[in-house]
Amino acid sequence: MLVGLAILCSRVVATILAVFNVFWRFPRLSGATDQGETAERLREARGGNACESPLPLASVVVESYSLPAVTLPRLRSSWLERAWLGSAGVGFSGLLMAVVGCGTSPEANTEAKFEPLSCRALPSTCGVNQDESCCVSFKVPGGAFNRSNDPMFPAEIADFSLDKYEVTVGRFRKFVDSYDAWRAAGHPGLGEGSHPLINGTGWDPGLENELPATAESLRGVVKCDAIFQAWSDAPAEHEQRAMNCIDSLEAFAFCLWDGARLPTEAEWNYAAAGGDEQRSYPWGEAAPNSDAMLAVYGCSFLDSSCKTLANSEVGSLPRGFGRYGHADLAGGVFEWNLDYYAAYGSEPCVNCANTTPSAYRSIRGGYFGTQGPRLATSYRSPHVPDNHIDYIGIRCARDLKP
Repeated sequence: MLVGLAILCSRVVATILAVFNVFWRFPRLSGATDQGETAERLREARGGNACESPLPLASVVVESYSLPAVTLPRLRSSWLERAWLGSAGVGFSGLLMAVVGCGTSPEANTEAKFEPLSCRALPSTCGVNQDESCCVSFKVPGGAFNRSNDPMFPAEIADFSLDKYEVTVGRFRKFVDSYDAWRAAGHPGLGEGSHPLINGTGWDPGLENELPATAESLRGVVKCDAIFQAWSDAPAEHEQRAMNCIDSLEAFAFCLWDGARLPTEAEWNYAAAGGDEQRSYPWGEAAPNSDAMLAVYGCSFLDSSCKTLANSEVGSLPRGFGRYGHADLAGGVFEWNLDYYAAYGSEPCVNCANTTPSAYRSIRGGYFGTQGPRLATSYRSPHVPDNHIDYIGIRCARDLKP
């Protein structure tokens, strides 16, 4: 009884302090006009990600029906806070997500440890706080799901790892710097870059002449658009931007050089849809509409917003992260898949990939100029495999070590 009374009293006191904070003493994140701006102001105030947990500021933004945004008093380390929040059945992170609209938080992600060549001696400058390795790779636990959220096309996927971020300019620069020596050593070789469970997915030497012969020629082909290309011959201010202007074979070559491979379309779709959660979007069910905090998308080619969005750095919108912790699975740039594009077949898909050559490869994920429906995890698109264009990039998959 005494414990219950103490908890009740603690809640009353905390509420009084919060109201007191509104009108008198504690600073507020005022002036926000919507949830997206509120989240952005919170991010600025805490110097990082509005959706990360726990909050180092020991405060959280809440909204009232008639009052402006409020910052709760600093009670993180006290028994009073633990009693109040515990009795309410929520923690700071849960309350923040409910109010600011962070969507479903990623599950506890298991980082798979690799040593990619593209991140050797590369500064850890990716993510919201620009302090994370650009080569972080998260395990995706296998399971069953419906491709494109259609029960007519079930699939089973084995465990694999998928890079958290799209390949950045900085990572691709490492590849270009190594390209001549790598090619001179006989790479890519027969079968390199293959999926361990799918025959016929490795490098075909018959495609040798389809790759740029030298690093110099590679630098030339990735400068595909004076306005929107990510590449610059010398390191510049956008080294954390997603690399674009890469055709499908160059994407394949980069991943195998980096100790990885391209994901199959089914693997990519599984990760984006959150496996058996069958998410409509990587972050959940909410359509993005005009919410610029979920994905880099929706610019008009008639205004300057496209250039701004195209220069967005990878992992800058944590509210849009997927179930397994991956960034930018919707928007930013489309991503090459391993598969040739074709309509789904009626045969069972168990770690499947379409390896029958055709005029198109599969790309997924939408890009900075995409409108909302193309961000859906069900959206598929074909693309000419040898085309260098400013809205397609790369994300690599990796095989888990026994």
